This record gives sequence, C-alpha cells and structure tokens, in this order.
Amino acid sequence: MFELLTELEPSNVNNWYRYGKVALEMEDFGLAFHAFQWAHSCSAGHWGCIEKLITLAYVHHDMSACLKYCSMGLAKDPAFVKGLVFRDHVFQMNPWIQVSIQSKRQGFESLLIGDKGIDDSLKNTYLDEAKVMMRNYTERQILFRKQEEIEQTTALTCPFNLKSVNFLELCRTVLEFEKFINESGVLK
Repeated sequence: MFELLTELEPSNVNNWYRYGKVALEMEDFGLAFHAFQWAHSCSAGHWGCIEKLITLAYVHHDMSACLKYCSMGLAKDPAFVKGLVFRDHVFQMNPWIQVSIQSKRQGFESLLIGDKGIDDSLKNTYLDEAKVMMRNYTERQILFRKQEEIEQTTALTCPFNLKSVNFLELCRTVLEFEKFINESGVLK
C-alpha cells in the first residue's frame, strides 16, 4: 500500500515518513532507513526524519551518517538532546573521528558545539533503544546469511534413477536432469 502511495506521490514527505514508521514497527530497519532518507530528501528540516535517521544510521553501523544527521539536528538546535547523546557516544567509541572533525571541520562544525552534561538516564534510554535495535538487526542479518548459505550449499539430487548401468543410459539421465533443472528454475 505505502509503496503505491510513494510511487503516486514520490515527493510527499508524509507518505515516506509513514512508510518508514511502518517498516520500523515490522523491524525492517533497512527499509525504514531507506524510507526516512527519502522523506529527508523531500524535506531536509523534518525533525522526525532526522531523529529516526540518527538511530537507524547507528543501527546500521554507519557512524559517519549518524554524525551527519546529528550535525543537521545540532545546527538547527544546539541543545538537541538525541544529537548530543549519539555524538558523544560515537566520539567516545571512536575518538579519532572527533580529532578528524576538529582538524577539518568540513560541514560538521555543529558537532563541536553543545552541552556535554546530559542526564545519564536520558542517555541510556536513547542508547539502549538503539542497541536493542542493532542487536535485532544483526541477528536478522546473520539469519538471512545463514539461509543464503544453506540455499547455496544444498545438494542437488537427481530425481531420476538409472535404468541400467551403461554409458548410454547415463547420458539420457544427465540430459533429462538438465531439462528438469531448466524447466523447474531450480538454479535461477
């Protein structure tokens, strides 16, 4: 349904935002990230998108995107708590990023301002939510990869039996098996 709406009105930020929220409820974090990015491209100042994109970028282990969205939020409001929490956390986990930003300052100046004294319970609320989402996302990715490996390594067995053990019968069976594979689409 939402796919149809976004095709009909590709520049409608509300449709993309709702699409992202539904994807979040379904725990399809890749689709949610994509939908919120589209919504953000329709309206760069959409606060809901910026907030969701910070968390989803973190969940996808994309710290530069996480900081990019933190920077956008902090440029609009230097007291943007979620931006400050994730900025501080990413800097704490990757101190070299902060050093790099301090030396270059290319488009990330807003990350260098703002209060660092945020209530620990508020920090934990944001970070715990993101860590649960990250764990769920990682588990789904591992499960998906395992399923792909199983599908790729599943032995293909011939559904035909040899009627006799001779070369001619072997060739017929191989040709029947090839025809079976091509018609059934097993290897596509």
